[in-house]
Order: sequence, then C-alpha cells, then structure tokens
Amino acid sequence: MAGSRSIERREVIASRISLAAALFSITIGGLVMVGWIAEIPVLQSLAPFWISMKANTAVCFIMLGLALLILRSPMVSAPRRWAGWTATVVVMLISLLTLAEYLFTWDVGIDQLWVREQAGTAVTLYPGRIAPNTVVAFLLIGSGLLLLDLRTQGCRITQYLALGAGLIGLLGLLGYLYQTRLFIVVAPFTPMAFHTALTVFVLSIGILSARPGCGMMITILGDGPGGRNLRLLWPTVLLLTTVFGALALLGLRREHYDAPLSMALAMIAVIVAFSVILFRFSTSLEQADQQREAAAREARQLNAELEQRVRERTVELENAVKELEAFSYTVAHDLRSPLRGMNGFSRYLLANYQDRLDERGRDYLARISKAAERLGRLIDDLLNLARISRIPLKVEEVNLSTLAREAIEELRRREPERRVTVEIVPGLTVSGDRGMLRTALGHLLDNAWKFTGKRDDARITVGSIDQAGERVYYVRDNGAGFDINYMNKLYQPFQRLHTEEEFTGTGMGLALAQRIIQRHGGRIWAESSEGEGATFYFTVG
Repeated sequence: MAGSRSIERREVIASRISLAAALFSITIGGLVMVGWIAEIPVLQSLAPFWISMKANTAVCFIMLGLALLILRSPMVSAPRRWAGWTATVVVMLISLLTLAEYLFTWDVGIDQLWVREQAGTAVTLYPGRIAPNTVVAFLLIGSGLLLLDLRTQGCRITQYLALGAGLIGLLGLLGYLYQTRLFIVVAPFTPMAFHTALTVFVLSIGILSARPGCGMMITILGDGPGGRNLRLLWPTVLLLTTVFGALALLGLRREHYDAPLSMALAMIAVIVAFSVILFRFSTSLEQADQQREAAAREARQLNAELEQRVRERTVELENAVKELEAFSYTVAHDLRSPLRGMNGFSRYLLANYQDRLDERGRDYLARISKAAERLGRLIDDLLNLARISRIPLKVEEVNLSTLAREAIEELRRREPERRVTVEIVPGLTVSGDRGMLRTALGHLLDNAWKFTGKRDDARITVGSIDQAGERVYYVRDNGAGFDINYMNKLYQPFQRLHTEEEFTGTGMGLALAQRIIQRHGGRIWAESSEGEGATFYFTVG
C-alpha cells in the first residue's frame, strides 16, 4: 500500500511537471512576441549580441504549449482534443515549410509574417527564419503530441521523440555553456537562441511527464531498484559530466594547461564521476539483495509457523473426526437397539393384544411404531451424511441412464399402484463413484416420484443439456414444485418445504445429493414454481 501511494505521489508530481512545462512554453513564447511587437531587445535575445528567438519560433512555442496543456489529460473532451491537434498540425506545417525553404532555397513568405526583422545583422543570416535544429525539434515534439493518445506503443514512440527533441535542446544549452557555435548552428543557417534551446528542453520533459503510467515512465517512477537508481543517477550523470566538461574547457581557454592535459583532466573527472555513480549503484544493489535475503528469511519463518499451525489444526481435525466417529458409533448402536425394541413391542402389542385395546390405544401404538421407523430412517440418513466426506472415491465410467432405470424400478416395486411416465435419455455417462452417484440420483428420483404423487399424469424425465460448453444433467418432474425464494433451505439437513402430512420424508435426501455432487467436483441447482413441477440440474467433475 505504501509503495502504491508513493508511485501515485510521483505520478502527481510528473503531471504537475507536464503542466509547468506547458505554461513555461506559453510564457516564453508570449514574452518573445511582446518583445518583437514592442521592440524590447532583451525579450528577443536575452543579452546583447546573443541570438534572438524568431517570431515564428515564439508562435510555435505558444501553440505547442497550448497543445500540451490540452492533450496532457487523457480525459479531455473531443472538441478540446481536436483543438490541441490543430495547434500541433499548424506548428508542424510551419516547420515543414521552413525546412523546405532551407533545402530548396525557397521563400514562401512565412519568415516575417508577424514582424519584420533587419537583414544582415551579426546574429541573423535569414531574417525571421526558424533555425533548422529548432525545426527538427518542433517536428519531433509535434509528432509526439499527435501520438500521445495512442495506446502503449504510441506512448513509447512519443517518449522517444521527446527524448530526441530534448537532446537537441540540451546540445543548444551546452553550446552556450561551452561558448561554441557547433551545438547552436547548422552552418550556414540560422543559429538557435538560448531561450529556444531551454524551452525545447523543458517542453520535451513536459511531454515525457504527460503520461506517467506508460512506457519508460513506469520504470522511472517505479519503486523498484531500477526506478530508484535511475532517478538518482540520471540527473547526477547529466550534472557531473556537464560541470566537469565546462571546467576542463575553462582551464584550457585560460591557458592553465594545453589541450592534451585538458582532455586527460576531463577523462579523470568523468572516471571519478562514473566511479561515484557505480559505487552508488552497487550499494543500492547490495541493499536490495540484503532486503531480499531479509524477506526470504521472514518468508521461511512464516512458512515454518504456518506449517506448525497446519499440524496443530490437523491434530484438532483428527480429534474432531474421531469424536464424530465415536458419536456415529453411539448413534448406530446405542440408539438403534431401543428403537428396534420400541418398534417391535409396538407391533407385537398390535398383533396379539389389539382385542384388549380400544381404538385410541391401537392408534397410539401405531403412531409409536411409525415414529420409531421414521427416527430409524433419520439415523440412517444422518450416518450416511457423515460417511460421505470420509469414504474414498472409486472413480470409474458410470452410466447414469442405467442407474436411473434401476432407481425407477425400485420405486415401482415399492408402489406398484402408481402410474408414472418416465423418460430416461440413454447413454448418459460420467466418471465418478458408482455407489455414491447411485445414492445421489436415487434421492433426486425419489423426490420427483414423491412430489408427483398427487398427479394422475405424473411425468419424470432424466436427461442432459450443453450449457456454456459444459455437460449438465437434470431430473425433471411435473409435481408439486416449490417456491424458488426458499431454495436456500433445500440442501440443509432436516429442512423441508412441505409438511409431513403433505409429503413424507426426512428432509435429508437433497442434502445427501449435494454432498455427493460436491465430492465429485460438481454443483447442483434447481428451477421450480409452485404447482408446476421442478427441475434439478447437476454437473459431475
């Protein structure tokens, strides 16, 4: 969370840098235009005999600043986006026309469109014409702005174009720092002004910062060792190499030493600077490695603690299973005997002493016998429910159609008077435990058989459908159905949606079916309406 917040904070800073760069470009361009219109030389060239920024250059900076101000936000509206693109295209058109003037010695009449400049001065060879290196920088910046809203690849291309323009601006600044025309002018054309080079450099940084969440900015703003070292080392390299180069050149010009010694001192200075950088980089890597080792030790300790907890929970689970088995044994043996006695004695009394009992007494004995039988069935279902989670699966190819026919035949033998139309689609095969699937399907069919008991046209269907590329099996009936709002109670043990007087049962059948289906990696669900039957769907594996 802390790392995410720090990245978000740096992205906010990058967005503000982009905003500041756009405003800087608009401000510089505006001041230069004021200087030309009001004839204020210091706004045109900053210092006497320095190169002036041309009026066309100033206009292009204003337009590029406005374009960056608009396009830096990815959520900008379509009309504003078109305005930003239009300003960019105008700058690129001016730049292309200027480039054509240099290449083909044309004069298309745009150089002094805004103001007129004297020809033949010490600092101007082509009055009003943008410097060729400035033209290239404008084309790179304009192309980058047009590609800014494309997806990841467009963002990367924009950043590479911005780096190219930034390099042109940096070379111009170094030309003024080192007092050499080599980085300022492409002879014999118009040279680049100091504030032109500075604004190009700032504008390129603004474009780089406009999309902090893509391309190389992800690495630069990241919290990893790469991002941290890059943010530290990149400015350091830029600063140290520039300063050492300027100092070596200054000593040479003041004749403190000759050119070979100047070169040797510059190389020594660069070696020292890069040694410091490499040491810092190595220290950072060492710290990262130590942090990794500490994290690995902490992970091993946590794993050991987790394994200990797992062992403790396993022991607790084993004890709980043993207690459950003991309870199951008690239920199976200690409760069955009294139930069998109650049922047996009740039947014996009804068979041999019913002439000594009145109608009420015989009714009481019949109720006792019936209750004992129902409690016996409940005990059997409860034991089956407990055993399902412990019995290992014997997976084999199982024919559900055959199991369904066997279950229906058993139901017909139990109630031969019933007339039920049963349709079983042949060839329904799955991989699973035959005994468990027989139990689950038996309970579903038993439900369908039971809840169609009050219909003369009872119908049960067993089949399958394809649903989202998955084979789904179903048992459908046209019986009593149920309210779908109470479906969450269907699979809970002993929960019933109908009374005992309406339909007999223990309320365990669907709970058992669900446990078995889940053991097979499947799921079960139902669709129904009251009085319109029900359909139970299930998957296996």
